[in-house]
Amino acid sequence: MEQLIEEIYEKYNPCTIILHGSALKGGYVNEISDIDLIVVSEKFEKIDMEDRFVNLLEISQRHDLRAEIFGYTKEEFLKMIEDINFFILDAVFYGLVLKDDENFWDKIIDRFKEIEAKYCLQKTETNGWKFKNDNSMSRK
Repeated sequence: MEQLIEEIYEKYNPCTIILHGSALKGGYVNEISDIDLIVVSEKFEKIDMEDRFVNLLEISQRHDLRAEIFGYTKEEFLKMIEDINFFILDAVFYGLVLKDDENFWDKIIDRFKEIEAKYCLQKTETNGWKFKNDNSMSRK
């Protein structure tokens, strides 16, 4: 995986790379599960979402790794936290920072805590999210 990270750095110069998903939640199954990464880089600004995904997939395939890698700009990532994107909230809640060159992770955590407090977000017993005291808005 180290070579994968090096190639991502060479091509995108990310400020932050986050490992998340089953590898950290305890559900990783050898030869079935993939490695889930989020790459935050300003170089994604002029690349549409589909091309980002394809480019990152090609990098993982060159290193013979089963990986699902998503690329976002700083602004996009923070906006998804504000928009209560459950995929991103999980990535922050469970995530492990592999690289963080600009201390962007601190900003991510601060924004996550603000949104968590503002909406009284809580993890459910089934690993979903819910708004405290409002079962109608819970999501699994």
